[in-house]
Amino acid sequence: MPDLILRDIDPEQLRAAIVADVLNGIRPLLARHNVDAGPVATRDGMRKILHWSMGKLDAETKAKTIPSIMQGDRRLYVIEDVLNALRDGTEAAEAEATARQAAKHAKKQANKKRGADHA
Repeated sequence: MPDLILRDIDPEQLRAAIVADVLNGIRPLLARHNVDAGPVATRDGMRKILHWSMGKLDAETKAKTIPSIMQGDRRLYVIEDVLNALRDGTEAAEAEATARQAAKHAKKQANKKRGADHA
């Protein structure tokens, strides 16, 4: 191997070149891994991806919160579509949660006031 003499080179440029070379080398491996995972998941696969119970997955599917595809007697999920649906529903879910918490707090305050009035 010939000698390597680094002279008049910016260390940051060298680092950037090395990082780019490494990324170019591993990109095909990462792409192959993603293809193996596939864009579609079975019920059990989707449950594992979301870290949900099967009951929660079935309830959210039935409520049409997340989209699915029926193929004969098999239900499949397009992973990207499910994640997009969950992202799209996040704002509404946050608003519902805030309203529930406000109602719970108001009820708790009313019970405290009622208790104080009877004392």
